[in-house]
Amino acid sequence: MQAKAGDRTAQERFIRCYERRVHAFLGRSLLGREPVDDLAQEVFLRVLRALPRFEPGAARVSTWIFAIAVRLLADRSRRRRFWFAPFEEASSPGAGPSPEQGAIDRQTLSAVELALSELSPEQRMALALFELHELSHAEVAEAMGTSVATVKTRLFRARRTLRKRMPEAFLAGLGGRR
Repeated sequence: MQAKAGDRTAQERFIRCYERRVHAFLGRSLLGREPVDDLAQEVFLRVLRALPRFEPGAARVSTWIFAIAVRLLADRSRRRRFWFAPFEEASSPGAGPSPEQGAIDRQTLSAVELALSELSPEQRMALALFELHELSHAEVAEAMGTSVATVKTRLFRARRTLRKRMPEAFLAGLGGRR
């Protein structure tokens, strides 16, 4: 792997390959957009520093990167208790939903944000890694540095909380994969 050997071009390609997933994970874990760019940059600095020591086969690269992101979030939460920031409204000009649909979408997003804010950071991270990034229970456990049983418990409790707060979303089929 050229990126592992320090080739800058290969490292840039490596980062581009994973940056959207890392941004998405951080954004969903933090429920906000403000600090995501800085945190993603820190994740990739840590990844590049550790890349020469990474042994393929022990874990998938994405699982290893998510584990670094989880540790960064844990470090950050110990320093500063900031786990929720509301999404900023997207203001993209041009063709988009009708004003009525936009209002409904904003209300739905607000309800989702509120429900997610009631989850513990660990539950949010487990839910994001499992449901959105489609990691297995074992991969989520590895990324979060915990057991599969703990991951399953966190997912169960997160879904239970969301089901109580947003029963209509679960009736519409957003109950999650098993």
